[in-house]
Amino acid sequence: VSAYAPPFTIYNQTTTTVSFQFQTDAQIVTVGAGALNVDVVVDETAPVCTPLGSDCAAGSWCAPTELTGAALRCIAEGPLAAGEACRSPGDCAANSSCFDMGAGAVCVVLCGAADFNQPCLSGGLCTPRGVDYGVCEAGTPDPSAGQGGDAGQAGASAQGGANTQ
Repeated sequence: VSAYAPPFTIYNQTTTTVSFQFQTDAQIVTVGAGALNVDVVVDETAPVCTPLGSDCAAGSWCAPTELTGAALRCIAEGPLAAGEACRSPGDCAANSSCFDMGAGAVCVVLCGAADFNQPCLSGGLCTPRGVDYGVCEAGTPDPSAGQGGDAGQAGASAQGGANTQ
């Protein structure tokens, strides 16, 4: 029932699922084993965007080369938000990709190398996944989380006091 050769993309260290659907008239169908050969050609080109930056048009984003295995370019974002179950990286919104973090594949927010081991705006800590990108692991405690909330409260009080003078 499915296409003979469905299109798919495999990104570095992510989960991609290729599914086939069959329909039968009660006859037993035997599915055999096979092999896949992949040839790789690399052409170097000037970058057209900044990985995880904001220089792509609306509805697209610049994925890190190490993640996609392709030259930098703006690619279409998917419809799924961070935390939603996904089948491939192309399913996920801008600056996120499909990873199986142990409980099934979900869209996970990405972060740049400059943010390794730093708190993510989306929560958690930026954990390296390669040389040029990491993932914001929501389950990773942010060591400054307790201090950040208290400092914000103190800042609000100090500013409030300044307004009453």
